[in-house]
Amino acid sequence: MSYDVTLLVGYGEYPFYYDHPRDETTDHSIEEAGEDLGLSAELVRELWVWDDEFQQTYNPIDGRRSAFPAAEAERSWVERGRGLAERVGRESAVIARIEYRGFGGVAPGTCVF
Repeated sequence: MSYDVTLLVGYGEYPFYYDHPRDETTDHSIEEAGEDLGLSAELVRELWVWDDEFQQTYNPIDGRRSAFPAAEAERSWVERGRGLAERVGRESAVIARIEYRGFGGVAPGTCVF
């Protein structure tokens, strides 16, 4: 079995999207993806840090004001996500294709490994 995977984040959402025969939904937690895709514990930890950094930008009082503290912090985060997506694709023997959509900063289909 091989998977077409999309990596993206949203506030309070799982960052991995792919079809799996055991699930009706296509979104998966980092732990599930780690197991399903055969990712190393180190990469799973780094994905958690990356996702948590995004989640910390959420403004619960006014979600429209959710943002990184500076444009450079957001650019850095998007680029780290791109690198993590590439690593996910390299580490997993069961991924046919991986697409990365960094917080809307990468147009769909522009970063496919």
